[in-house]
Amino acid sequence: MSNFHSIDPNLIINAFRLVLEGIKSYRSSRGEQTPDKQEEVLQDTVERARELSAEGAGTDKVVSEIESRLEQGLGVKVKEEMIGRASSILALAQPFEIESFRYCENLVLVLNRAQEFCSMTNIFRLRGTADGNATYLALPKVGLVLPRLFRNFREVAHQLEGGDVFQASPTSTRTYLMNRMQFLYVLIAVEVRKAYAIGGSYSENVPVELRLKAGSEINSIGFAASTPLPYTYLKDIEVRLTAKDFQEVISAILDDINNYATELATEQKEFRERIAPALGTIMSVWTKPQ
Repeated sequence: MSNFHSIDPNLIINAFRLVLEGIKSYRSSRGEQTPDKQEEVLQDTVERARELSAEGAGTDKVVSEIESRLEQGLGVKVKEEMIGRASSILALAQPFEIESFRYCENLVLVLNRAQEFCSMTNIFRLRGTADGNATYLALPKVGLVLPRLFRNFREVAHQLEGGDVFQASPTSTRTYLMNRMQFLYVLIAVEVRKAYAIGGSYSENVPVELRLKAGSEINSIGFAASTPLPYTYLKDIEVRLTAKDFQEVISAILDDINNYATELATEQKEFRERIAPALGTIMSVWTKPQ
């Protein structure tokens, strides 16, 4: 039973005993004297599981018996509810495995593979924007996910406030895959409102650059911010990821790269099958200069 973080059948049995005691207490608090079917089935299940454990049965056999009896007596839905309660109780007795939450490490792995793929297939050269030794490939879908995770990067914008800047608000976010070590690059446009010394105010746009970095925990990702002069130093930011967050980021990366690959494959076929032959026909009737 994958929900149970235990290899000791007695811990699992005791978890179900606590669930049973909770049901009994709830019935007693309502003034009910007679156990209902749910309580009776669970009572019989716990007793049978204890017998199997005393006979030396292993965890798999005990768990299988519990599942089978609960499902036969109460149905799949109630069985799953009971398992969920017992699993929650077991979580208090044993810590979760750290290795299961290595979201940052695996995100970098996916980005590294995406980077290699885009270099090998010339996607960087055909769709990227070169700037010095670096090439930036826009990731529009990732650019929708990251602002949600980082609350629209308001924390970065607020760091610009101070002195004559009394308000700073992000207005747009663009996300790129780089062909360099930084992997993921985010460019935020921040509108800052500044006060005149003589009264009144005006607005200007400030570009803030963010580069992906590891967070302080294995399930968090962070961004290091570049300081847009003449503004003050910007601190790094980070956020913890849930499994759902991680899946959304990975899916967005894969969707963006797949869209480029599909578009370029279609474009290549279009050129070979239609554009090149038509161009050849046109060129053939041109009068060559004497």
